[in-house]
Amino acid sequence: MSIVNYLKESILKRLIKVEDGRVKMFGKIDYIMFPGVAMAEFLHQIGKDMGEDYLFDLGYKAGLDGANEMIEKLGLFANSIPTNMNIINSMFETLGFGKMNIKVMHSEDGQILLTLVEHPVIEYAKLKYGNKTRVCALYRGIFSIHAEKDLKVKNCKLIETQCVLKGDAFCEWSSNYFKKSKKT
Repeated sequence: MSIVNYLKESILKRLIKVEDGRVKMFGKIDYIMFPGVAMAEFLHQIGKDMGEDYLFDLGYKAGLDGANEMIEKLGLFANSIPTNMNIINSMFETLGFGKMNIKVMHSEDGQILLTLVEHPVIEYAKLKYGNKTRVCALYRGIFSIHAEKDLKVKNCKLIETQCVLKGDAFCEWSSNYFKKSKKT
């Protein structure tokens, strides 16, 4: 049975339905958020047990593997940073890493300012744990190494400047950006 036929049959049997723009299983489980829920709970516990720095380092190391593979398999090149940004943005959004917007980037100075919205793990962590969770640290690590390797931002270690967990409209991360601006 093809996936299309399975989904049609499932919808007819009311196993899966679209409600308020979300795909729900059995009318209760948000199908799109399902993997994000498990990951948020897992990362929240690691952050609680091991700390925010540990999560950042874990993300940085995991992201390094991903960045190296992207460079090797997708042929990302240092002289094609706009193309790299488009590939990374599309890939991250498709893989469930939210929507990233790079507002400022000066690779040679190690400056980058980016925002992130609609990240399913961060969104679920916000709903369940509020501002007590540190799941964002893992993703700051992942995005830091991708900015460094794929976008050639020197010595990139993103820091949090705004956070949805603290009531902001989006996550904002920067590296060396606010040192050279009027905001501190």
